[in-house]
Amino acid sequence: DALISALRLFFVFNFDHGGGNLSAFVGKTVASGLENMYGSLAASMTALAGPKHGRANQECLQFVRSVLEQVGENPTAQGVAQCLKSKLEYKEGIFGFGSSILKQEDPRASICYQYCQKHFPDHQLVKTACLLRQEAPRILKENAILADPHPNIEAITGVLLTVAGFP
Repeated sequence: DALISALRLFFVFNFDHGGGNLSAFVGKTVASGLENMYGSLAASMTALAGPKHGRANQECLQFVRSVLEQVGENPTAQGVAQCLKSKLEYKEGIFGFGSSILKQEDPRASICYQYCQKHFPDHQLVKTACLLRQEAPRILKENAILADPHPNIEAITGVLLTVAGFP
């Protein structure tokens, strides 16, 4: 099932992140109190609900949807680039790009993009997200917005879950 497979990918990338993110920390902390696996994973999932961690993928999904709405069906690289320039001109946010730690594309994002392209290549949200992956780093760099404007995992996980059936 597409949704189960996508959720597995999402949860592995968010729960097992070297203990360095909120959900991994919370899950390990709860488990250290000898809570069972269910309770530890439930705590990890709950930690994903806050705006600084898990809800970031929802913000990115809304951003991808706004780009798709602006460029219309069958998005093109040129249309996405123009949309991004317009958003920058109007001081709107460009969500899902840049990391305070990574100086290249988040490897977890790379895997999620590949997964989406393999399983949902014709979905308009996937096409738009992939065009953003292609165009946003160049435009953000040209405008000196970010030194390392590569996609982070949040840029694609909201799209991944949505196209797999978890809106």
